[in-house]
Order: sequence, then structure tokens, then C-alpha cells
Amino acid sequence: MEKFQALEKLRECRLVFTVTSGRSGSKLLTQLASKIPDIKAVHEGRPRMNYVMRGIQGYPEAAKWWLESEMYPTIAAELDLPVYLETSHLFCKGFVEPTLELGLKPQVMSSDKAPKRGGRKPVFN
Repeated sequence: MEKFQALEKLRECRLVFTVTSGRSGSKLLTQLASKIPDIKAVHEGRPRMNYVMRGIQGYPEAAKWWLESEMYPTIAAELDLPVYLETSHLFCKGFVEPTLELGLKPQVMSSDKAPKRGGRKPVFN
């Protein structure tokens, strides 16, 4: 799918990304959300952000290029539902600002690890 068509398609759907520290229940969230009929839920979907994250951190133009030429066209080509939920903990590590610059306005869900000792803390805020 051509990048401009991909971005237009994604502007019309509901994009949701998680902001997490990792190892915080995002895979469980994916499993639960995938049971909801109108949600395409993926955990660390393709193309994988971890392959490019270190290279783009500090280089927002490189991140923007990768998002508009690789990641978002791939997501748009595979998206057949009105909601896309990506539960990778990497989105908040260099991909938020370039996403906004591309005109996409995703929603975010935050999660936190439970404390090591003491009381329980909610997984998703």
C-alpha cells in the first residue's frame, strides 16, 4: 500500500498504542483485546520497532521516514477492523512525536509494573 493511502486509512481508524515500561502485562492485554470483535490487537507487531529503535532515537526524521514508509503502510495493508491496538512497549521510545507529525492522533494506554512488595497496583491506568 502506498504511504499516502496508508496514512489516510489510518487517520480514519482508531489507533491505540501502549506506553509501558515493558514486562507489565501488555501481552495479556493483547490476548484479552483480541477477543473483542472490532479490535485488531497485536503485541510487538510487524514490522518490529525493536529493529530500528536504537537507530532512530535522537533522529526524529529517520523515525518519521521509517513510520511512513515501513510501519504504517504495513499496518494499513493488514488492517481490516476499525480499531488497531499495538501493545509494544517501544512506541513511547522515539515514535510518538513523528507519528503526530504525520497527522495521526493515536490514543495511548499506560501501564505500570506492580510493586515488588506490598499492595497490588492496577496493571492498566
